[in-house]
Amino acid sequence: MHSLLLISVIVLGSVAAGVFGLMVTHRFTRGTTANPEDSAVWIDSTIYGLIGTIYAVLLAFAVILTWQSFANAKETVSREANALADVERMSRGFSVPVRRGVQEAARTYARVVMEDEWALMKQGESSPLAHAALIELWYIYTDMSESEREHELYGESVSHLNQLSESRRVRLFALKSSVPNVMWAVFIAGGVGIVLSSFLLPVAVYWKRKVIIACMIALIAVSFVLILELNRPFSGLAHIESTPFQFVLDNMQQLER
Repeated sequence: MHSLLLISVIVLGSVAAGVFGLMVTHRFTRGTTANPEDSAVWIDSTIYGLIGTIYAVLLAFAVILTWQSFANAKETVSREANALADVERMSRGFSVPVRRGVQEAARTYARVVMEDEWALMKQGESSPLAHAALIELWYIYTDMSESEREHELYGESVSHLNQLSESRRVRLFALKSSVPNVMWAVFIAGGVGIVLSSFLLPVAVYWKRKVIIACMIALIAVSFVLILELNRPFSGLAHIESTPFQFVLDNMQQLER
């Protein structure tokens, strides 16, 4: 709710500031109206439309990229949880000590990721406890006897354990990925330039200009907020949940019964 309120304040505040700027500009340019027969007006409007189109394409491209990054992070979480489930299930083909060790470490990992690491990821950090649980899983397989390593499921289990470790690293890398500052500078400077330029374009009906500028500013502000939120896949308003790990843990517990 707090994030939603902040977003509303940002969007409405941007619109209010833009309309106020238009009113101030209009006060000093009162009497200027659009003349379709004026070639200068047509040229200015055409150039403004071209610049606006280029800016809109850049902004849309940034939204698509951040959305793709968000979707990839969500897929990585599901892949990590599935790999953990596969490792736990295949452990049932090994001896009782190995099976119990893998199952305990796998469930510990799922619980720690959900209860500890997910909260830490909102601050851009990871959990040492989750890392320790993953290392414990690796120790079980690397410390197996020669006879256990000859088991037909050993190679497949190690392969899924590699996938689990890789998915975890990719998930944690997503905490550090962000839109470069130079891109934010381009977006902000471009947005301000587009809005200020729109103040100087002559329009016959003043209230129509207010509506157009208000809608344009609102769209730019919403795009900024969308990029910012999607750029924080584990802490934004539409953050990724730990639901896949809960699903896997529930299945592990059901299979034990």
